Amino acid sequence: MIRELLIAAALTFLYLAASAQEVTEKEEEGLENQAVKENAEQKDDGSLQQSAWLLKHPIAINETDGGELVRLHLISDLQAGYLVQYRKTAGVLIHPYELQAVPGWDQETIRRVLPYISFVVIQPLSLQFRNRFTGGERQLLFRFTRTLEKAVGYDTISNGFAGDRNQYQLRYQYRYGNLLSYGFVADKDAGERFFSGTSRAGFDFYSGHVFLRRMGIIKALALGDFTVNLGQGLIQWQALAFGKSTDLTGAKRQGEVLQPYRSAGEYLFNRGAGITVGRGRWEGTLFTSFRKYNALVDDSAHTYSSIQTSGLSRTASEIKARRALGDLSAGGRLHYHQGTVKTSFNVVAHRFPASRIASPEPYISFLSGDASLLNASMDYSFTVHNFHFFGEEAMDKKGHVAFINSFLCSLGSQVDVAVVNRRMDRAYQSFQSNAFTESGSGSGETGTYVALAWRPVYTLQVSGYSDHYRFPWLKYRVDAPAAGSEHLAQVQYQPDKKSTLYLRYRISNQPLNEPGSTLNA
Repeated sequence: MIRELLIAAALTFLYLAASAQEVTEKEEEGLENQAVKENAEQKDDGSLQQSAWLLKHPIAINETDGGELVRLHLISDLQAGYLVQYRKTAGVLIHPYELQAVPGWDQETIRRVLPYISFVVIQPLSLQFRNRFTGGERQLLFRFTRTLEKAVGYDTISNGFAGDRNQYQLRYQYRYGNLLSYGFVADKDAGERFFSGTSRAGFDFYSGHVFLRRMGIIKALALGDFTVNLGQGLIQWQALAFGKSTDLTGAKRQGEVLQPYRSAGEYLFNRGAGITVGRGRWEGTLFTSFRKYNALVDDSAHTYSSIQTSGLSRTASEIKARRALGDLSAGGRLHYHQGTVKTSFNVVAHRFPASRIASPEPYISFLSGDASLLNASMDYSFTVHNFHFFGEEAMDKKGHVAFINSFLCSLGSQVDVAVVNRRMDRAYQSFQSNAFTESGSGSGETGTYVALAWRPVYTLQVSGYSDHYRFPWLKYRVDAPAAGSEHLAQVQYQPDKKSTLYLRYRISNQPLNEPGSTLNA
């Protein structure tokens, strides 16, 4: 027993030590805020894996359009545009000091970016298909975790957890730059069975992917498990995305449409195939998927009442819900870009073998109905001087609408401003939306978010945001239309490259039923 605990502690320490170096400061703040809001472990570490990869394989600063840095929340779209324009005017950059001459790039931005970029000419990777399978990097990770304190579920004879307290994860990956990636993930959570019962194949969850880029007009090809990210998340966004924080760039959903899925989470991904083709200013994406979700399904009535997003299969009820609901989905995106102007038309459809059962709760009674969902949207972004505008307008198959319209503004090198205005009908439905909202459900909300960051000197930053929102219909544990607000102020002081001190004050006024209310409790 002692030896087992020592091994667990050593493996966990090594894993945490490695992971800590993979997190950028903005990702760290975003993950912290998300963990507090959701009170749950975040298993989607794809963004952290990409950060670690770029530390070993930095981006050629004289060849990039800044998109990779934007998706890591290291710079904004405005700063990416300034970088491209500066290179056109002044030529290639040969030293980090030259970044100080790029408009909109202050010393704090440069400090964040430097670990991920290179000024050396990088030998281009071979585009020949056969060469991609040699010369890449292979990674193998085994993670073992065991909580020392025994939880209540393990002490219960009946209705307790079916498995032991051990958690195992096995991950293998091969990468040839960003041109080829393939691998698999196997995961068993604490409390789940291992090589027994419903997990006779060993692990409770398996995932595999093959992902290729830049094959002529084929810009991306995904086979196996992958994520689809569209617009500002009103109809579908499966990659990691953060909510309100002092990071102004987090107000915009940014990422590639198709991405390989390398994480152990069991909910936010597609399983099938996707392809992106493009020529000139036009680009098109098509994808299809069939997979099963953990859900409470009544086979006799052909209805389901809820989908469980945790992926856990520990208790009798969770095991019964395991992989019970199939989902056949398909969709596409048509994209046009010219200069800083980008616009896309998106569509996603889902078909389930059962209909969602009518709920007696009035706040979600209108969500029952068909066994299919259909969403369409149009998203846009463009830059005018020091203003970057972006947004998305969406509609479901019953005509309910949702929209987000926003802008980022750089008022000189010291002040940045972000504004997000949003409105979602109470009955708007989308299956895997992840937009910039308070409730997270993507429906029944209006609001305006304003954020500001001010850097009076290099070592000091004052930032904060104010968000005012309203629920025009009932919500969970909110029995009447109500309004709320959230405000945050932060002062950050960085005397040197290795030390950061900050003072943060947050106040939140969230609508909630009075104790004893039972309508939506």
